[in-house]
Amino acid sequence: MGGLIGQRGYTLIELMAAITIAAILMAIAIPGFRVIAQNTQQRNAISDLNAVLSKMRTESAVRHRGISFCASADQLTCSGAATWESGWILFVDGSSGAAANGVLDAGEQVVQVHEKLPSGITLRTVGPSSVITLNADGLLIDPTTSATARVTFRYCDERGLTSLRAIIMGTAGVVRIATDGKDHSGATITSCI
Repeated sequence: MGGLIGQRGYTLIELMAAITIAAILMAIAIPGFRVIAQNTQQRNAISDLNAVLSKMRTESAVRHRGISFCASADQLTCSGAATWESGWILFVDGSSGAAANGVLDAGEQVVQVHEKLPSGITLRTVGPSSVITLNADGLLIDPTTSATARVTFRYCDERGLTSLRAIIMGTAGVVRIATDGKDHSGATITSCI
């Protein structure tokens, strides 16, 4: 009397059907997970940017000194490039009552540093490009001209303009998120870079 009676397994056809169904379900689910991950990454980056811009305004009010925010590839020095996705530095600008000049000089205190954003993200500006400065009065100025300014940060990822988010900082340092796809001057944003 054999021990094989009553044993049953899956046939090759049943196994192939199950694998095919699983592959179809994965093909449907994976793009959805990617969009969720991109949206989360976007929310985190915008939240970090909002936080540093708010901190900039607070630091200017508390210290009654210029505060600058610059793009930085090494998180030690201002890069002079408009590639904010490479990271940034927030620092007290202008020691001993000197006017803010948008340059991280020796002896100026670094308040906050942010590392590079994940690959595939661009964060660029309309307005002052590589340094944003609030003077001792809390006004946003272009450090190269000392004139009041406004700035729009444009966040995009691999999805291009469909993922565009814009953050606008007005002359009084007030930050808002643009929901209409326009920059601080009212012009439609047509590029991520």
